[in-house]
Amino acid sequence: MNMTICDAIMEEASETASEDVEMEEASFVEDIDPRITGADSQTSIEELESFLADPDDPAKKLQVGKDLLRGPKEALKRCLRENLDVIAWRHEDMAGIHPKISCHHLNIDLQFPSHRQKRRPLNLEKYEVLKEEVSKLLQSNFIREARYPKWVSNPVLVKKPNGKMRTCIDFSNLNQACPKDSFPLPRIDQLVDATAGHELLSFMDAYSGYNQIPCTRRTRNIHHSSRTKAFIAIRSCRLA
Repeated sequence: MNMTICDAIMEEASETASEDVEMEEASFVEDIDPRITGADSQTSIEELESFLADPDDPAKKLQVGKDLLRGPKEALKRCLRENLDVIAWRHEDMAGIHPKISCHHLNIDLQFPSHRQKRRPLNLEKYEVLKEEVSKLLQSNFIREARYPKWVSNPVLVKKPNGKMRTCIDFSNLNQACPKDSFPLPRIDQLVDATAGHELLSFMDAYSGYNQIPCTRRTRNIHHSSRTKAFIAIRSCRLA
């Protein structure tokens, strides 16, 4: 009887210690992953100082560290003013990637019939957000108006943690028309073994890249969305 009680106490203590270790590990991962998941945006560690980069355009302002010494600060400002042509102030200023270097192509099964999704109604709030997003994308030349498309997908608006709306597209029918990947996903133990011997663990990724990979001409005629009052064809896709 005494042995049973002792065994139960030892087992409970072992489970408690294991839970403490898991909590410490989770806390450690949160500490080394600086990604902001809440509604608050990430702010700079040091105080910044704004300055006019282009005297001919009051809207072009840049920021440098306020605590920099006078000499390095003026040298940095001078360097930025001399290289304003490499800064993209608007989406239209981005040169983009040449199609010969990288281009997105959908491997659609030709035996699969094209599909036009039935248009899903949006409430007034989402409709206004979608109209504004379409106007910005048209102005940036990321999308174009399409006529008589065979493939049509619905837009989906998802609320972000900061309260704004993210515009997505339901490409589920296109996914069904594309062949599945034939290679297996890596096992978690293989990923863990691959990190052995490395001192640093980085969580940096490209989770905020959009409209950076141009689509081929044939793929543009498949990526259609029924946005607002017209059909839209996508010229470039997001970088995932």
